[in-house]
Amino acid sequence: MNVGSRPVTVWLYVIGAFCLGVTAFVSGLLMILDPSAMTMGLEVEWLAGTPFQDFLIPGFILFSVLGIGSFVVLYGIARCRQWAWWPAVSLGVALVGWILTQVLLLRMYHVLQLIYGVLGVALILLAIHPATRSYHSGA
Repeated sequence: MNVGSRPVTVWLYVIGAFCLGVTAFVSGLLMILDPSAMTMGLEVEWLAGTPFQDFLIPGFILFSVLGIGSFVVLYGIARCRQWAWWPAVSLGVALVGWILTQVLLLRMYHVLQLIYGVLGVALILLAIHPATRSYHSGA
């Protein structure tokens, strides 16, 4: 099924990647500007046992890889660039990796981790869907 000239799978991917991009960009920027992340309700003590003293480096990774990265992928998808398919899959993989790393390092669980973990898997599945692959290959 197509909506306009894009398959529904592409539209769903765009919605998910846009939501990820906005939240990762803003959250990462807030962590960069306030590495204690107190304004976000986070506690530096949560980082005990991790390689991080504060939220600056995690914030930078969140801001750049998942925030800016989402918008780069969205640009490629919006312009129907063939190069956008691999980054689209990689974005989902990066999000799943981010969430797994959080769970393993912090040993804490929050409903947002489940939501973003599911979003990461959904982005992967939407990107590898045959309609999405066909759209990006120009077929």
